[in-house]
Amino acid sequence: MISFPPPRGVKMNDSRSKVTPSTVLRRVERLRVELDDTDGIRVESLGMRGPSVPRGLQLLQAFSRPTSIQNALDSLSATGTQEWIEMTEAILRWVESGVLHEPGSPVRSVRSGYEGAPVHAVMLNDRARTEGFIRGIEATVRPGNTVVDIGTGSGVLAMAAARAGARHVYAIEASSMAEIAAENVRLNGFADRISILRGQSTDLVLPEKVDVVVTEMIGHHAFGEGLLEIVNDAVRRFGDGETRVVPESIELLGIPLEVPEVDLAAYAASPRAIENWKGWYGFDLAALAGRMPKSCFFVRSEAVAKWRSLASPASLVTVRFPAQTDDGLLEGTARVRIEKPGILNAVAVGMVISTGGGASVSTVPSASHSGSHWLCPVWLPTAPFQVVPGDDAKLDFLYGSGIHGRQGSADASPMVADI
Repeated sequence: MISFPPPRGVKMNDSRSKVTPSTVLRRVERLRVELDDTDGIRVESLGMRGPSVPRGLQLLQAFSRPTSIQNALDSLSATGTQEWIEMTEAILRWVESGVLHEPGSPVRSVRSGYEGAPVHAVMLNDRARTEGFIRGIEATVRPGNTVVDIGTGSGVLAMAAARAGARHVYAIEASSMAEIAAENVRLNGFADRISILRGQSTDLVLPEKVDVVVTEMIGHHAFGEGLLEIVNDAVRRFGDGETRVVPESIELLGIPLEVPEVDLAAYAASPRAIENWKGWYGFDLAALAGRMPKSCFFVRSEAVAKWRSLASPASLVTVRFPAQTDDGLLEGTARVRIEKPGILNAVAVGMVISTGGGASVSTVPSASHSGSHWLCPVWLPTAPFQVVPGDDAKLDFLYGSGIHGRQGSADASPMVADI
């Protein structure tokens, strides 16, 4: 039997003091992990990089399904006392930060940021977003349907489903917003038809099958909050074989841009930015330029619309739900015909979210409404290049899901031949 003494001079907090070898834990779904040069990993939680953990990938994998700490450590067969101590300390640290949690217990969001009312006020003030989803729900939910709303937040979409005639709505929320959603449901008279469930949708079991899955877990990177995996899991486990999804689909569109150097310097390690920093601080920070290609920054769509667009938006990828991907990998390529001369030094990625019944929400800069809470990802290509009208350029999009975290990328390159 193992025990968990705190490191010398360190006081255990409540989460550590309750952990025993028989405690069953599971890792959260969304993690950002960094490999180091010692074959260990660093797990980012609460916005901070943790210390290196030996055999960390294996340790995380041991908790991919609910398992006791004792069984997880036994399965890894530590090579010595020091490694065992380091892995045990990592488990305790991951429990503290929310990386590991007990199945069925409230999950503290590792990525944080959705706990309080302000972020939900911003989303509710985005009328095009909220009304677009409500219209989609009204077109999709039929009287007597059962509905699951994943990531219910304030509860507004769950209540829209109930108002549309749903017999019952299961509203799932992992954060403390679940309490606020429950109060909003009570205030609006839906407490008998909406059940608030606290936890991750992938950890929960519903008492019945559902006709409709609703979720707005859409990030600035459209799929960065695990939308594909969450919807596919919900349809597979909660659905009845004919389950409908709101939203119906998401199309990503790439817009090749020439971003003015003065603007680019505000977001990236451009030559002008490096020159500015040397003048301001007296240090040459040119090494940052090596990190610039294929990096990404976020701006409001209204700001992107003011930059020089070199071609019309081109469709990169369209995902119809439930998504036909089992490995969480999406790839798309678009050929664009250049319409204006300039230097192609950025690619903006906008999205068109089709919520149902012809309703949609767009963040494509040329069609964006003001007040969108979504920011537009702007990707810097491997190398900027000169273009003139009639040139062809290729836009590549890649989205990957895995233990290293959900990531997207977009790139642009000149085409040497037609395809």
